[in-house]
Amino acid sequence: MRPWVLIAVTWLSLLLPRSAYAGMPAILLHDVARMRIQTISFFLLVLLLSTWGIQKLWNKLSQDFPKLPRLTYSKALAAVCLWGLLFVIVLTMISGARELMTPGAWEKQGATYRLKESTEQPAAVEQALLGMREATLQKLSVELLRFAAKHDERYPTEEETSEIDEAVWQLPQRSGARYLYKPGLMIGDGKKILAVELDVYDDEQFVLLDNGDVRQMTGDAIQTALGREVSP
Repeated sequence: MRPWVLIAVTWLSLLLPRSAYAGMPAILLHDVARMRIQTISFFLLVLLLSTWGIQKLWNKLSQDFPKLPRLTYSKALAAVCLWGLLFVIVLTMISGARELMTPGAWEKQGATYRLKESTEQPAAVEQALLGMREATLQKLSVELLRFAAKHDERYPTEEETSEIDEAVWQLPQRSGARYLYKPGLMIGDGKKILAVELDVYDDEQFVLLDNGDVRQMTGDAIQTALGREVSP
């Protein structure tokens, strides 16, 4: 009997269902084992199909380049396995380099890894963000004072705020969040709040006063100051 006939008969005998007799023991795989077998079989199927595709593409290319040797299926399978191993080595080196550059920063989650969630923000990062918040509000102060200098010391109305670059109205590292602005004020002595951060940070809010100064205030102090401004 020819080998391919034997292989075909073996596959058919494995694929065709058989009748189970009463009382016959049923041996079932555990869910995890069954999933692993399914994964391995799918991987082998993809590997064999990829090998077949590589062989066909190579031999098709050799028709235009006669110097290229014909590629058999076994050689194509060896080439695909070799390239697969090389990719595994490269990915392992990348993972190792990532762990060396950020030791202890990754934690296992299921079959993959993710960055550990830090409960406390590092002091250096927090200090940098604090400086960025103050500098951004300082830029807004410069733009508003520049506008007021051209309009008899009057700050822009709500409609006139569009004349100022939109970027200076945005809170740092808070996409889409803008400063709260109080239009209709004049350059004063620093007793009125002109603009204030949204309460989206972990510490006190920065405020911009009507004389151009920038300082930090608690939420209660801001509410008191704003209430004093609207009181008769």
